[in-house]
Amino acid sequence: MFIDIDRNSQVSIKKQLYDALTTMILDGTLACNEKLPSTRVMAEALNIARNTVVEIYEQLTAEAYLESITGKGTYVAKIDTNGRLREVQQGRNQSGKRFSANCDTTVKHTKQRLNNGFYSESHPNHSSGYISLVAGHPDLNHFPSKLWLSSIQECLYDYDNRVLGYGDPKGYLPLRRTIVDYLHKHKGIRCVADQVYITNGTSGALNTIGMAFKPSFKRLVTESPGIHFAANIFKSYEYDICPVEVDELGMCVEKLIEAGNPINSLIYTTPSHQFPLGGTMPINRRQQLIDYAAKENHIIIEDDYDSEYRYHGAPVNAIQLLGPEQVIYLGTFSKTLAPGLRIGYMIVPMRYANAFNDIYNMTYKHVQTMDQYALSKLMSNGAYEKHIYKMRRLYKKKSAVLCQTLEKCFGNAIVIRGRHSGLHIAVVFKNQAFTFDSHQLFNEHGLEIDLLSDYAINQEAKVRSTDDMDKKTEALSTDTLIIGFGHLDEAAIEEGIKRLRQAVKWIINNE
Repeated sequence: MFIDIDRNSQVSIKKQLYDALTTMILDGTLACNEKLPSTRVMAEALNIARNTVVEIYEQLTAEAYLESITGKGTYVAKIDTNGRLREVQQGRNQSGKRFSANCDTTVKHTKQRLNNGFYSESHPNHSSGYISLVAGHPDLNHFPSKLWLSSIQECLYDYDNRVLGYGDPKGYLPLRRTIVDYLHKHKGIRCVADQVYITNGTSGALNTIGMAFKPSFKRLVTESPGIHFAANIFKSYEYDICPVEVDELGMCVEKLIEAGNPINSLIYTTPSHQFPLGGTMPINRRQQLIDYAAKENHIIIEDDYDSEYRYHGAPVNAIQLLGPEQVIYLGTFSKTLAPGLRIGYMIVPMRYANAFNDIYNMTYKHVQTMDQYALSKLMSNGAYEKHIYKMRRLYKKKSAVLCQTLEKCFGNAIVIRGRHSGLHIAVVFKNQAFTFDSHQLFNEHGLEIDLLSDYAINQEAKVRSTDDMDKKTEALSTDTLIIGFGHLDEAAIEEGIKRLRQAVKWIINNE
């Protein structure tokens, strides 16, 4: 087995090894059931740390590229690639606990959100402050404000019509080119600047997609539980919403296929870090999804949610790599920099370029060019990557504190999912259920926290159509809490989990 590790490359050794092995498996260089060298032999052959090889083997086993057999070794898993990667370059499904999609996204609790999810000292019952454990908030205290200001000043000193004029509706060209280079380096995506569209965050991208495909596409297939605003956006364009179950490995693609969706559907998924359960979709499901979309003329919307923050192994490559003509890829800078910037992007197959150009020219979906200039500078001079590296270390430490505190407080009564990436985790309570009314109890203990059922999406408002509140409460019952930690310091994380333990004890004692 020949793997070339380039020590002068800007790509990390972990990522190089990950990419080399996945490429060799997908293009058939490594055949099904072929035994890989031991981690020790591989490390010695490549002159790299054995821990690096162990991490990548474990990651590829979790993603179902490899299969580990105790006492025998590590083997290439059975993957029906159909020569997929070779075609693209030329021009053990695992079962898990499934979560019901039987709730209506419109029933999401209506509690008052705190400013950016931080403390509120004005909470009447807790002198020590009100703690939000809601997912989705980055740590804004570490925004690179000095570098950003320097880039803005440079823009003003060296301005020209490209920056202060109306500009290209698709976005500032140097930024689009920089994104092309970044995606190739970190996600394995090969595209050109003409395929890149700068958006007002992920919601802006979804609005554009909804408008572009409305004449011929009528249905959105989406994960449930999942990112509810995606379904809401497509509902506003009168798409039919078709929820599909997820488990700890992401979208249950077999369930999607069994549902028999009609031709011309959009399929929205978060495969690198499923929101909110945190799973990574394994290669068999990815391949199955791409093949199904190609056969039935569906389009996959790949939201690469939280993918920059992976704390074990190498960054996961995008589904877009397997089927670039079937996938619209979405990325955002909301979690890596700040949501207030409202800067995201999408990579669109060239065959849809005319439709998207028409939408951009018609609606003039323009993102502030000066901010695009500043971002382009941070990405091109390496400051953006350094910032991500710094934040990854910070969030990894916060995640470890959260998981350690949970295990100390609840022991074997819980299972933690999604601990190796992102800014939130899912905590499954083995013998405890929570309902819509639990929100009030958490509030009384000085907490704001989400239930898994808060992110459930329904095809129709079945729960809303009944007057039976008992049925409504039962439908919203869940054993899983979604806990965000990115915006909190370590002391707040520990205090928040202690309050959670008190709240759970109260529930148990009063049932």
